[in-house]
Order: sequence, then C-alpha cells, then structure tokens
Amino acid sequence: MAEPAHAILAPSSAHQWVNCPGSVRLQQQYPEPEGENEAADEGSAAHFLASEYLKTGKWKEGAFNGIPFTAEMQQHVKLFTDLAEEARSSGANWYVEAKVDISSIHQDCWGTADFFTIDLAAKKVCLIDLKYGFGIVEAFENPQLLSYASGIYDLIGSDAIDFAFELIIVQPRPWHREGPVRRWRIAGVEVSNRARHMRAAAEEALGNNPRTVPGPGCKHCTARHACAGLRATTLDTVDMVRESTPVELPPEGLAIELGLLKRAQSQLEMRLAGLEAQAMALIQGGKSVPGWSIDHTVGREEWSKPASEVFALGQLFGVDLARPAEPITPAQARKAGVDATVISAYAKRKAGTAKLIKVDTTAARKAFGG
Repeated sequence: MAEPAHAILAPSSAHQWVNCPGSVRLQQQYPEPEGENEAADEGSAAHFLASEYLKTGKWKEGAFNGIPFTAEMQQHVKLFTDLAEEARSSGANWYVEAKVDISSIHQDCWGTADFFTIDLAAKKVCLIDLKYGFGIVEAFENPQLLSYASGIYDLIGSDAIDFAFELIIVQPRPWHREGPVRRWRIAGVEVSNRARHMRAAAEEALGNNPRTVPGPGCKHCTARHACAGLRATTLDTVDMVRESTPVELPPEGLAIELGLLKRAQSQLEMRLAGLEAQAMALIQGGKSVPGWSIDHTVGREEWSKPASEVFALGQLFGVDLARPAEPITPAQARKAGVDATVISAYAKRKAGTAKLIKVDTTAARKAFGG
C-alpha cells in the first residue's frame, strides 16, 4: 500500500530515489497534480480487502473509498491471502499492514508493509507484497522489497545476518511468463550489503547536489519535463542521430550500439511524453503554447440504435446489414470439444512478424546470485 506523503523516502518510490537520487527534490517541486486516480483507488481498495480478511478471517462487503468489493477483486486478492495464510501457518510471528522503520537507510525512510512473517526458530523471513495494477513489477532486485527487508533485518537485530529472506511479489491481473507470484530469495548478509548502497543513495537524494540519472524510472517521474539530466540526454541523442557518416560496425560494436540506442529511444519517448503532458495542461488552462494546440481524432463510427432497428433500416432500403456468418476460431472450436487432431488438418498458424529483441540476462544472474 502507498505510504503517506510525509514519508520522504518511501519504499514504494525506492526504484526512483535509489537509481536517480535527484528525482526526490525535483518531484517535491513538481508533485502529482491533484485529481482522481482510479487505478490508485482500486489498488487501495484491494489492499484494504486483503488486510481485513487476514485480520478477521471474513471477506468485507460493500466498498472502500467508493470502489466496490467485487467477486473478481476478491478472487484476485485471494491469491495473496492464501500465500499469507500459508506463511503464517508455521507458527511464525506475522504482521499485516505494519509500519516498518527503515531509519538504518535514512531517518526519513519508513513504510507500511502489506504482510510479513518472522520465524525465529527457522531463521526465515517471508515478505509478501500485493500489486494490483497492470504495470509489471519484478521481485528480483526490487528496491521496495529490499527497503522493507532492511527494516525487518533491523527489527530482528544482529542475528538477522544468518536469516534467509524470501521476498515475494503477488500481481494477479497482468500476464507474466513466471506467473502471478514472483520470488526473490536472498541471504541476510546480502540484505545488509545491499542496504549500504541504498543508504548512500538516500544520503545523496537529500543532500545538496543530488544527481539525476535518466532511466526507466523517468516514466513515472512527475518532474521529467523539468529534468536537466533527461533533457541533456535526449538532446545529445538528437545530435547523434543527425550524424550522417556511414560506419560499418563489427557484431560486438553493433550489439553495444543497439543497446545504447534502445535506451536512448526509451528516454526520448519519456521526455516527449512529459513535455506533451505539460503542453496540454498549459493549453487546457487557457495558456498559449506557440505552434501547438489540442485536437481530437475522429472516433470509430458505430450504430447508436439496437441491432433489430438497424436490420429493419436495411430492409427498408433493400440492403442486408447483417454480417455474413463466419466460423469461430480454431481455439474456440477446440474449447467447444472438436478433436484437436482434426482441427490441425483444417487450420494453420501464420508465422509471426520477425522482431529483434534484447537478450535478458536476469535469469542467469538469478541462478548464479548476481
């Protein structure tokens, strides 16, 4: 669940202040505009539903801040509560929506953890974080989970160096190749080592001259339109792409430049999105942005009357307005009970479009502790 605004270095924003210390001061100058945030409200309702069930053993009915508790929400949340109940069934001490003091990283760092257990006998910590949104969140090397782990480490004391930490993300709604439950297992000694890096980033973030480091976090930064670092990076990129001298690169150089340009493309898109949002806000507020205005594309035309009335209209003009019958898809036919072997004789799968992708080395780092 999101921490209150006065938690300056909140674990929920750790991915930003760890990787870009300068984002903290900048976002204080350019906070999120006030207004409705349906996704955040929905996430808060899901967290409230989960915590109430874990505390009382009963599912709440009604709504939270205007967001109703639907059967679908309960079904998604149940994946989280089932894991939590399994973790606490060992007899370990358990905590729901508990404030975690992370002052060992910085005095302004604290947050509210969704759920965690401390098993003193087995020397194990299990931390489970519910993500109800659709933006994919990984567990491996997740700064938010590591923040909480560091706070729990301090809660246990010096013995935590011998503990095993299992840090879990439960994200039930979007598809992920590893499934809705992702785990990161890390030793207590490594929690301590990584916390030192976070402590340095926190000190820089609230220091006199913190760096801004353009990267993936720019996508969610409210100050991206005012960031000198992102601006310089994108302008350098513009200069680079204007260079017309041909260069034949060897495979190794090609691989490096592809990676650099992909990153530059992402930064350009984030910078552009930030400037577009700023321009639209100015224009909607009655100010002029020379050479720019707001326009609306023409939406898809569709019938505004019931199908029966549309068919009657067609009959009046002697035109059949009903679509010709089409077979259902092979997948639908297979699901309906048609033998899969027979379907294979009547159907084929088209080749997909060729697409160049960057090889992800995360799996190797997970396997070898990198």
